[in-house]
Formats: sequence, structure tokens, C-alpha cells
Amino acid sequence: MKNGKAYDGIEYPPVFGPDSKRLANFAQTGLDWIVVIDGKESPLYQGLINNSFGFSPDSQRDAYAAYRRNKFVVVIDGNESQEGENFGAGVPAFSPESRHVVWGAPFSLPDVAMY
Repeated sequence: MKNGKAYDGIEYPPVFGPDSKRLANFAQTGLDWIVVIDGKESPLYQGLINNSFGFSPDSQRDAYAAYRRNKFVVVIDGNESQEGENFGAGVPAFSPESRHVVWGAPFSLPDVAMY
């Protein structure tokens, strides 16, 4: 086991990928939050949505919901969706073959509801 970077806080328990080879957690840095996936840090967010992080069934992909400037985004494989006022449940879910991701989105943003 190797020592990792120290953060101001770890809010949620770590999440292992289904293959047990990948690891993610939510970490606080100052007043902001980041997602650390396999040691790589995400951009800063005002907050992260509880229980929104997930790995795909094949452990190759990841997704979570966050917000900044009071706008919500869903982040899939490091790529942010269009910002929105609300993302419904805000919890992304992968299809069984890991190909698609779906999450709740308001009717005003139908183009960001499924990938």
C-alpha cells in the first residue's frame, strides 16, 4: 500500500470498481470538492451529489454528478455535460454492457439525458 495525497476531508466512503482494480473517492480541498479516480483529480466543484459516483459494470468507465456556480453537471469519463438547473435524481447509471449512461434530466435539456 502506498501513501496518497492528504486532503482537507473525505466526505464519502471510497468506491471500488467491480473488478476491484479501480478506486474513487470524494475529497475536500479548501471549500471545494474533487473526485479522485485512481489517483487522478477532477476539476474543482462547489459540491458533489451524494451516492452519485459509479463505475460501469466492466470497470472501464465512470460517472458522477456535481455542481458549480449553482448549476448541475454530470461527468462521464472526465467529460462534463451541459450545465443545468436540475438533473432530476442526479445519479448516473450504466447499462449492463457499459455502453450507455442515463440520468434524470429536465425536459429543457433532452439532449443530455442519455449517452
